[in-house]
Amino acid sequence: MPTKEQAVEKVSGTEITSVIPGELDVLDFETKHVAESGTFMPFKNPKTGEHLTHQTADDDEPRALGLILKGGDSAEAQRVFRQLQQRERRRGEHYTPSNDDIEKDRQSDSKAIAKLVIGGLMFSKGAWVDMDKNNASDYLYIVDPLRKQAVAHILDEGNYLAD
Repeated sequence: MPTKEQAVEKVSGTEITSVIPGELDVLDFETKHVAESGTFMPFKNPKTGEHLTHQTADDDEPRALGLILKGGDSAEAQRVFRQLQQRERRRGEHYTPSNDDIEKDRQSDSKAIAKLVIGGLMFSKGAWVDMDKNNASDYLYIVDPLRKQAVAHILDEGNYLAD
C-alpha cells in the first residue's frame, strides 16, 4: 500500500500538458495522436531489406519510396480491424477458404489497408506516383511485399511513438 507521499495523483487527460524533460513518464508511450497523423513507412527491398530509393533524370537526388500510414491506434484502423474480425466470425470455426475466397480476401484486405494510407510516393511504369487512399489499394493488391510491410508497420506501436 503506497504512503500518502507515494500516492498517485489523479489527472484528467485534458490537464496533461507537458512532461519534465529527461524524466520517465508513461505518457511518452501514448500512440493515438501520432497514429492518427501517420508515419512514413519506407518500402524495403524484400530480398535485401534495403530502403528503396529511385532517381530519375529530372530528380536532383534519389527519392524514397514508401507510404504514410495511420497506426493501429487510429480510429480508422480500429474500424478496419473490426470489419476484418467480423468477416472471420461470420465464416465460423471450421471454414476452409476456396481459392476464390483467398483471392477475394486479398482484394478486400488491400482495400482495407488503403483506407489507412495518408500519402506516400512510388515509382511505377516510368513515373512517380503520389499515393493516397484512392490509388493505394491497386499497388497493395499487386505487390505482396508492400502489403505485408504496410500491415507490419501499422501494427508496430513503436512506429507511432512521439519523438
